[in-house]
Amino acid sequence: FHFRFVSPYASLLEVGAEETVMSMVKKQFSSFTSECWELMCRKYVSGRGIDGVIYNKASRWWGKIFTANDKDGRMVELDVVAESLDRKHILVGECKWTGNEDAAALTGYDFTVPDSVDGYPDVTIAVLESEQLTEVQYSSGNARLCLRKAPGSDDISGDFNQYAESNAVDVDGRSVTLQGNDGQVQLATWLDGDYTYSIGIYREDGTGLTADEMTGLVKAAK
Repeated sequence: FHFRFVSPYASLLEVGAEETVMSMVKKQFSSFTSECWELMCRKYVSGRGIDGVIYNKASRWWGKIFTANDKDGRMVELDVVAESLDRKHILVGECKWTGNEDAAALTGYDFTVPDSVDGYPDVTIAVLESEQLTEVQYSSGNARLCLRKAPGSDDISGDFNQYAESNAVDVDGRSVTLQGNDGQVQLATWLDGDYTYSIGIYREDGTGLTADEMTGLVKAAK
């Protein structure tokens, strides 16, 4: 970060032009973050067992690939490539770091969510292209609040816990199922038009949200 954003603009910072420098940081930060994300993905794979297979150090790879219909080949770049230690498997992966606008471009729909949630300062956005699923996660340490949206009518929460309490409530004309324990809500699921939604709260102590807190989040998710 220092050599990308601080050192090149040291003279501007010395004269107090912090706002100008910050505008430059904001323009380039998504690209910078995507590069860091690729490095993290490669580091995660290196030396780790995935589906019972342990992989060697991962790296980026680029070069020509050839097919039966393309004898001349074409250049490709692969974000993550690793060979298993027993040399029987090759792992190939693509890394995508997205902001909300990038997520919309990948999925073909918008997902409106709160810019921030009190008590959860860290925000990450992920897209599962094969399912056209967008996930926005607000987190603080090991506690996380997970909002999801995808086309269709399936349950996309990924939450397979058995909750003692389940109630259907009306939220702005949407029938929302609230599930939880001991009067607290830990999962909300609903349909709206052609899309399915979920909101889950996951804390180490197992506590949830109040019904008002959860329905407030449901109102903000569109």
